[in-house]
Amino acid sequence: MSCGDPILFNPYSLLPVNPARHPPVKAEAVAQLEEWLEGPRGKEVIGRFTYEGQPLFVHRAVPN
Repeated sequence: MSCGDPILFNPYSLLPVNPARHPPVKAEAVAQLEEWLEGPRGKEVIGRFTYEGQPLFVHRAVPN
């Protein structure tokens, strides 16, 4: 594994949209997912994704 190699940088994001501008959005479900991803259970589950003992994802959520 080449930690720090820019070619391997693969961020993922959750970007909730404004339900006032996009009424079909299921804002409550999005809020629940966001809370889960930022919480201890989400961190723990995501942290289980590893390759040769190294984490594939690093939790970098910034609380709003």
